[in-house]
Amino acid sequence: MHEITIPKKLQPLVEAFFTDSEDVAKTLIVQAIQAIYSTDDSAFGRKRKISREELKDVCILMQNLNPQDMLEALFAAQIVVAHMLGMRKLTKDDYEENRIGLKMLRFSNEALTRLQKKRTGCMQNITVNYNYHEKASAAISTSNEIEYAD
Repeated sequence: MHEITIPKKLQPLVEAFFTDSEDVAKTLIVQAIQAIYSTDDSAFGRKRKISREELKDVCILMQNLNPQDMLEALFAAQIVVAHMLGMRKLTKDDYEENRIGLKMLRFSNEALTRLQKKRTGCMQNITVNYNYHEKASAAISTSNEIEYAD
């Protein structure tokens, strides 16, 4: 099995999942949030502070995700980061920023679904091929069987 390489900005967040100390976990979360948010605000040269409420919400989200191994921790880190950035983009007064925020929240939801599928052992690749030029049915293929839908 291959070793999992954790992106540098996600490293503190992943470590926070596995620490026993709540204070250490909060410090790691703040470090990760500042690294992630600094990318978003780098054009303005600002360093964003994290409110106690925001930190509390992230901690609750992370506790509920409760990853059991390193792969689940990466899924969980993606969920947390996409959710935080998506919510942040939705607070902007700009249509394009809001659109990106919604896409990030959708990605967070999809990552949560994948995490749940991984936990239940129901991971399956599904490929859908559509023929736009003819009025033929779409072929839906899975790793086990092929079904045809109208």
